[in-house]
Amino acid sequence: MLARMAADPKLDSGARAHFGALRARPRQAHALTLSASAEHFTPPWLLERVRRVMGAIDLDPCSCTEAQANVGAAHWYGAADDGLGRPWAGRVFINPPGDRRGALPKRFWCKLAEEVAAGNVVEVTWLAFNLAQLRTLQVDSRLLPECDVCVLRERIRFTGDSPTKDNAVLYWGPSRDRFADAFADVGTIWRGRSGRRQQLP
Repeated sequence: MLARMAADPKLDSGARAHFGALRARPRQAHALTLSASAEHFTPPWLLERVRRVMGAIDLDPCSCTEAQANVGAAHWYGAADDGLGRPWAGRVFINPPGDRRGALPKRFWCKLAEEVAAGNVVEVTWLAFNLAQLRTLQVDSRLLPECDVCVLRERIRFTGDSPTKDNAVLYWGPSRDRFADAFADVGTIWRGRSGRRQQLP
């Protein structure tokens, strides 16, 4: 996936160079770039676009009371709930917690891929804290090639913290055109593979 994005003429030269560098970097040397805190709350303008795509958010599996003031998910799991060990279903929004080795995003991504493959999650929007996370998510390659990706033109000003790198939004589900419409004005849209939207091995 990174090879295709590095060569995509729809992305600006800076984004293509970044994907090319990620592809060339040895895996064992990779670590996520973090800002000061692992908590970075999604701003309202982005959540409004997420709702425009999915209609509503049924589950936010890695959240907290403060974050839910903006997310407004029907159900959510906090740190004490162990969202990785709970069932996921419906339309899911994920802004994963970060750590220096990228272990937490990997675990949430693998859980997501399992729930999609089982047919429990029918639609998902994933907020990548930085573009390097796209490499991290290749730990489970079933879902990533199927996702549409918006590489945001400007860094997100998160509530409570701000990133040191550029951001991306990933989408999987039946509303690909709505995703493109909702995010086209804030970034470059890269389409994933088509034809397997609802079925993973």
